[in-house]
Amino acid sequence: MVFYVSIVAGLLASIAVAGGGCATIINGETQEIQVSTNPTGATVSIDKMQTVITPATVNLRRNKDYIFTITKQGYQTQIIPVTGVLSGWVLGNLVFGGLIGGAVDAATGSGFTLTPEKINIALSPIAAGQIAASAPTEPLTLDDRDRLADEMLAKKNVDKKQHKAIKAKIAQERSQAATQKPPQ
Repeated sequence: MVFYVSIVAGLLASIAVAGGGCATIINGETQEIQVSTNPTGATVSIDKMQTVITPATVNLRRNKDYIFTITKQGYQTQIIPVTGVLSGWVLGNLVFGGLIGGAVDAATGSGFTLTPEKINIALSPIAAGQIAASAPTEPLTLDDRDRLADEMLAKKNVDKKQHKAIKAKIAQERSQAATQKPPQ
């Protein structure tokens, strides 16, 4: 009997190691984000490193946050934060993959989901005499990201669940920043 228990335990451990994390199997390390604008033909700069013209689909690593800057001559610049939030598949690791599955998902970034998953923006024309806002040259602050998340909800670019996930991540980053401040 002990022999059979050892074999079953060994098989389960092998499956966990070979199979990796649950989210890795289900989600993969990258995620496609669809970007469309009305009118089409806008330039989308992603973290000032990748540029596409709308409509477009980009494939991005899940474990990173991104800033999409959308520009088109004659229209106001739009800034959309895309945030990696914890995926529901991570819970599967507690049941099936244990610590090994969790470690694999953390290492690969597959335990995250990028939000929003689709970006569909109606660009606003620049009024006569108005000057187009330029893209920010500095990284967005947490306050900027917080304000943009609220604007995205108001414009229906994200749903309430996505908005809540983005706000929770911003709150977590605020908390981490507060604990890392050096004493004065």
